[in-house]
Amino acid sequence: MTDTERELQFARSHIAALEQLLDVHERTSLEQALRLEKSRALEQKYRAAAEEANAAKSNFLATMSHELRTPLNAIGGYAQLVETGVYGPVLPAQIDALKRITRAQSHLLSLINDILNFAKVEAGKISLVTKTMQLHEAMIGIGVLVEPQARAKNISYSMVKGSEALVCIDRERFQQILLNLLTNAVKFTPDGGHIEVSWKDETSQVCIEVRDSGIGIEPEKLEKVFEPFMQVSRYRMDAAEGVGLGLAISRELAHAMGGDLSARSEVGKGSVFTLSLPKL
Repeated sequence: MTDTERELQFARSHIAALEQLLDVHERTSLEQALRLEKSRALEQKYRAAAEEANAAKSNFLATMSHELRTPLNAIGGYAQLVETGVYGPVLPAQIDALKRITRAQSHLLSLINDILNFAKVEAGKISLVTKTMQLHEAMIGIGVLVEPQARAKNISYSMVKGSEALVCIDRERFQQILLNLLTNAVKFTPDGGHIEVSWKDETSQVCIEVRDSGIGIEPEKLEKVFEPFMQVSRYRMDAAEGVGLGLAISRELAHAMGGDLSARSEVGKGSVFTLSLPKL
């Protein structure tokens, strides 16, 4: 065999080996592509199923809440009519019982409204009517809403005004967030405690803080307070509990306005909830 023939045979053997490697590589690449495609298809299928289930849950909650509100409003209305004596004289003991019925009806209605609001938030049906305004203007009237509850527990309330800041917010939703934070602060602060609202102007945002002198929240439970239907009791209370949606709704509303809602706490020293909003 001449040198040329040997070189030709060597070249042919290398070409055959290279073709075999390329064939194996092509098969491997094809198998990987098929696996990736199957994985993507399954992911899309599960995502679609999850979205469908979530939509069904939201629709159920919204329908249930709407259907329950009608009879509850009727209960409250008739209880008030009976209490006023429209249907005849009412004894003091009966008036006391009617007031208990009204309080229970009001509490249930509040819980149902929370569920309805949460269903709207999850379904993306919460509409915002935003307006540019000074922060101190948006804060007007906040104290009036919570001071009666605070006085009932001998809790002092104060508002520390910060520097002027311009924000673009839905005032109704903004006040809904703050009212929820303040209501929680009153609920979880012992008699004789203190609640303070303040705000500060930072580089790109303004931060509104609601500070209480309550028992505080354990570190492992702190982030859970923002989870839907999660109740984290900071101490034993006689007051009726909610369904654990207020803070979840409040954080979603903050996100809808381009902000956030966070918390920090120290057991035995109280908690601070911070609503941050983009500054104009």
